[in-house]
Amino acid sequence: MLTDAKSEVLVNRIAGCALVLLLWAVPAYSQFVFSPISADLEPAGKAGFTTFTAANRTDSAIAVRVRMLTREIGEDGTERNEPVGKELFTVYPGQLVLEPGQERSVRVSWKGPETVERELAFRVLAEQLPVDFTGEDDSETGNRASIDIRLKYLGTVYILPKNGKAQIQAGIVGRDGVQADLVLENTGTAHAILKNLRVVVSAGTDQDWAGYQLGSKDLSALAGANMLAGGRRVAAITLPEGFPDGPARVEVYYDYP
Repeated sequence: MLTDAKSEVLVNRIAGCALVLLLWAVPAYSQFVFSPISADLEPAGKAGFTTFTAANRTDSAIAVRVRMLTREIGEDGTERNEPVGKELFTVYPGQLVLEPGQERSVRVSWKGPETVERELAFRVLAEQLPVDFTGEDDSETGNRASIDIRLKYLGTVYILPKNGKAQIQAGIVGRDGVQADLVLENTGTAHAILKNLRVVVSAGTDQDWAGYQLGSKDLSALAGANMLAGGRRVAAITLPEGFPDGPARVEVYYDYP
């Protein structure tokens, strides 16, 4: 049985984001840059679009593709992404060539429903394409002399409902002795980042087992996790020896942002 969890913050508008760099030889001062890496959009009105900046910090021309992906996070924290159809977003330009030192704006606009009941989470993927603009051949091997450098930025875009807020519910299931599963569900309408996560369990009305705080090892898979609206996470935990059988009350605390 899941119980309502207490939280020091129910809404986190600071979008969780991931930066993925796939590279073989990229000097710190010379690279492709895409920013910002997160954005909140409203489904209607002037806040229904945002602008990203693609910048070429290298000394040669690069090709870049920008596209939108779905975002789903499974119970084990594994994220799944699929391409988003043109009926939901317009990305312009979706492909571009950047000369050395050049910056260009990329506009992402929401085209989906004008109202959403629950926050929708997407990814924006900006990737450097493996295009060689040098046309130069190595004199000994006959191969092109350019370095194949590719970077990818994986950012976050949220479509916001009105007055959205997270609501985390928690419970303990599948108990076998001191082993059990901790289940967290976000039944609210906005995501939450579980920063500085603390989980306290109590055994019914037994005052001897009131307010037992789970250790950081038990929570390592959940600490800092992004609980998307409607999301569910499950993590194995170890209860202390002698913890009574029967229903347990679970309280969840986390910080903003």
